[in-house]
Amino acid sequence: MKIEPNSALNVNQAKTENVASVERAQQQKNVSAPAARTTEKDHAILSDQAQLLSKALSKAEGTPEVRMEKVEVLRKEILDGQYQVNYDELAKRMSGLPGLK
Repeated sequence: MKIEPNSALNVNQAKTENVASVERAQQQKNVSAPAARTTEKDHAILSDQAQLLSKALSKAEGTPEVRMEKVEVLRKEILDGQYQVNYDELAKRMSGLPGLK
């Protein structure tokens, strides 16, 4: 089989023409597509569980992460020397933590 130098040039030229025609088709599609996109509306249907989770997340985002009233009371007790650690209660709560049994 003999490979002629002009055949490679013909293949590259055909490839270039195909790429150009695909690009023209995409441009035409993009020109007409915005009109179609604006008339259609996206929608989603959430399951009951997803709706409940969404509501819970909204409420959690609305609550402060730190209860400042409690922090201020504890800070005042510590600074005044009145804060007392209940070691029995602390041990009971710590025994329920994972990895401490």
